[in-house]
Amino acid sequence: MLLSQVLLELARIIFSEQLDITRLIYSVLSHTICLLQCQRCQLLLVKTTSSMSSYSSIDEVSN
Repeated sequence: MLLSQVLLELARIIFSEQLDITRLIYSVLSHTICLLQCQRCQLLLVKTTSSMSSYSSIDEVSN
C-alpha cells in the first residue's frame, strides 16, 4: 500500500471510530505496522496523578 493511501485510510479510521477507543487504538497500531513495514508495534499509555503514575501497554502483531 502506498504511503499516501495508508495515511488517508488512517485519517478516515480516526474520524469514524472516535466512540470506541480500544478499536481505534488497534486500528492505529495495525496501520502503523503497515506504514513502517515492521512485524509488531507497541503503545505505552501513561496516566499520571499528583502522587503516582500508572502504565498500560497495548501490543499489535502483523498478520
